[in-house]
Amino acid sequence: MKLERGSGTVGHGSAPAIFGGADTPSASCVDTVDFEPAFPPVRRQMPNAAAIVYSLYKNPIALLTRDHYTKDLVIDRMFGLRALSLNDPGYIRQVFITNRHKYGIDPIRKLLLKRSFSRGLAAVEGDEWHTLRRLSAVQFSSRKLARYAVDIAAICDRFCLRQPDRQSVSLASLATGLALENGMRCLFSKDRDGSFEPMSETNSNYLEHVLAIDVADILQAPAELPRLMKRRVGRILRRHGAIVETLYRQRQERIRSGAGAPDDLLTGICRHFISNTGYGDGRRAALDNIGTMLGASYDTTGKVIAWALYLLAMTPDALSAVRDEVDAGRHDHVSPQQWPSVLPHVLATIRETLRLYPAIPGMARHALEGDRLGPHPVRKGDYLVASTWLLQRSDRHWNEGSRFRIGRFLPGGEADGKADCYMPFGVGPRMCIGRAFAELESVIVLARLVREFDFRYASAEPPQPVWRGTLRSNNGIPVIMTRRGRH
Repeated sequence: MKLERGSGTVGHGSAPAIFGGADTPSASCVDTVDFEPAFPPVRRQMPNAAAIVYSLYKNPIALLTRDHYTKDLVIDRMFGLRALSLNDPGYIRQVFITNRHKYGIDPIRKLLLKRSFSRGLAAVEGDEWHTLRRLSAVQFSSRKLARYAVDIAAICDRFCLRQPDRQSVSLASLATGLALENGMRCLFSKDRDGSFEPMSETNSNYLEHVLAIDVADILQAPAELPRLMKRRVGRILRRHGAIVETLYRQRQERIRSGAGAPDDLLTGICRHFISNTGYGDGRRAALDNIGTMLGASYDTTGKVIAWALYLLAMTPDALSAVRDEVDAGRHDHVSPQQWPSVLPHVLATIRETLRLYPAIPGMARHALEGDRLGPHPVRKGDYLVASTWLLQRSDRHWNEGSRFRIGRFLPGGEADGKADCYMPFGVGPRMCIGRAFAELESVIVLARLVREFDFRYASAEPPQPVWRGTLRSNNGIPVIMTRRGRH
């Protein structure tokens, strides 16, 4: 990584034949043309307090300094708080696995979620978390994934058929809309209707604005006090809450009427909180968990697919390898659940995209007692941030880590043996419960879209990654999308 740079670069080289039909592709078959996507310029030092507050709200990635990228642990101080940024897999493992009993959900996260989904899976701990985790895990079994994969492939086929032959489109909107349709069908048994588009916009606004950090959150002011930097939050919460309430009410009616409620995540949540009286306000807890899973079911996947399509559009060799693979059609003869195993270049593209653009660029914990990370003491009350953004891009762990190279994740590639330096779905017991679903869905969607369409980036300025709730682009990634000829 050239730490002075903040813009994308393309290297040049001769392009040999790619993917010549071998069953096990080599990592050296691609990446002849090298691409470094844009990212915020790296600071030499942290700015003043006002600039820190502004950047935490707008884009925390823009705060990162040379020390954050090159050192295993950096301590930052503000308003009497100590924040330890971790860029060492051993330290991260100690905080999130080995000594996890010494750490809890940080108070800022609790404040961000208190006004919305404070009883959801992402916000609770202890026995309540274990119960909700088991409840959700049932919906991501291998048997369920096989069914979801068939549904996702069918949805993608219908999506491709209804697209015009040529259009100007935002990749972020297109991919997020498709991911929403997949999530609603698989986890909520809801087919596409006119409510999907406003639902997608409302949920995106929720993640972007409600989960952004305001100065009042940093100061840990009560959640009931207004947030000056988040004036739209009340309206967004009401719209988002209405969507969740409608899903809950409609499913409750089906359950109570005996009309045959589908065996899906939504039914599982509703039945659990109807029958379990130990939750106090069971309706509130049900709504919080529906809202949590609704956002998690599609927004992050949609963003990853959008970034993957952009990266392929900018990297001819990688695109050629992926397209040769999907045009060969081996996956057409197996169940969609098996596509990741017969489309190694597509899977490698998704994993390399997740390395560069993890949906959640950082995971925070709060020290409940003292600890020690190597020579560094941890004090009670410290904030610890395991930065997947840093860990997965750092040249300390990856060869030219800021460059897009799908060969890293092909057999024999650089990623072999680097599991501790690749954690886009988190680490430890709280790792994303839907990670297998997300990766499977991403492979199916990417394979379908690459086979059917060409994408040409349509802006003079490269998209910049922005961390607002989840990692997103600053411009939606505008492209010209054109249907390919017969193949």
